[in-house]
Amino acid sequence: MSTRELYVGPVSPYGRAVRIVLAEKGLEYEHGGVFPGYDMSPTNQVPALIEDGQVIWDSGAIIEYLMSRYPNIPPVSSHVPFADTLVRPDHELSDKLTLTTLLTLGTCLTNLFQFRDAFPSYEDHPYLGRCIERAGNIIAWCETQLDSETNGFFPGSVSVADVRLASLLAFVESGYVEFDWRSYAGPKMSSMVARLEARPSFVEFPIPLKEPAA
Repeated sequence: MSTRELYVGPVSPYGRAVRIVLAEKGLEYEHGGVFPGYDMSPTNQVPALIEDGQVIWDSGAIIEYLMSRYPNIPPVSSHVPFADTLVRPDHELSDKLTLTTLLTLGTCLTNLFQFRDAFPSYEDHPYLGRCIERAGNIIAWCETQLDSETNGFFPGSVSVADVRLASLLAFVESGYVEFDWRSYAGPKMSSMVARLEARPSFVEFPIPLKEPAA
């Protein structure tokens, strides 16, 4: 049996996505202590996973590794199954483009989070203003990629793209970024997010609400 140790930030949407995938796979792990920084990863960032002595950093690399190596556990009877693959063989290009686009959304939201106290408003900084514009357009685009209010990016299953998007939006909803994503979304995305947040793996790993400034 493999041994795993996960280093993850308490409010990170990237760490949440990794923990959700681990839960969907039924994989146990221990929580790491103080992150060793550059001694573990050249990026000095979490999440980072150690499995049988192998260090894997970056949420994308971790999730790709888990998806390719481990099968899924049977889903709760009232929930749709978790996807077996990172991308669908017959939609490989479009699914990869979706994941790449969600990485860009994550970068935009991370920048807005990091500079949230540096300017009176995001619009006062040209780059952050573009981040807002880009994030809004990505949300609107994602709405067009969903075929109904009952499906995510992979009809009939919960995909990694679903997990990525919902985790990023939970980060916003918890108060870490001032961004009204719902004004760019439509009923399909709102329904998908609500459905996912009721799923056991999502309930188990919420992003805590941002504490008010002292």
